[in-house]
Amino acid sequence: MEAATVPGRIGPRRSWLRRAVPSLGFMGLPTALLVVFFLVPMVILAVISFEYGPLSGHSGFTFTNFTSIFDDPLYRHVALTTFEIATIAMLVQLLVAVPVAYVLAYKAGKFELPLLLLMVLADELNPMVRIYAWRMLL
Repeated sequence: MEAATVPGRIGPRRSWLRRAVPSLGFMGLPTALLVVFFLVPMVILAVISFEYGPLSGHSGFTFTNFTSIFDDPLYRHVALTTFEIATIAMLVQLLVAVPVAYVLAYKAGKFELPLLLLMVLADELNPMVRIYAWRMLL
């Protein structure tokens, strides 16, 4: 049995297009901003990372910027130390965040709002500590 079509109405085949066009238009600006402010700089960064340094006197593309991490002991030490610090920080955050998330989700009750406020306040202390540290340095 075929679907009846009314003159002047869009058939079943083109109805998805009419519904999709407004949503594509709605997402156009955020997508354009993402491309301009995230993807374009990432491509520029990738291109620069494969080029010789400006002081080397060479031109073209090379992998020595990446292989020097494994060849030079200083870069290797810095990379391993960075990995170690990042891993320890992630584990400490997990040890703190999982119990706090559990308490907030299931056990907080009337203390949910003050606990959330304390977490936001703790998040805002990091820039303040940096400001005072820069003030002491400068």
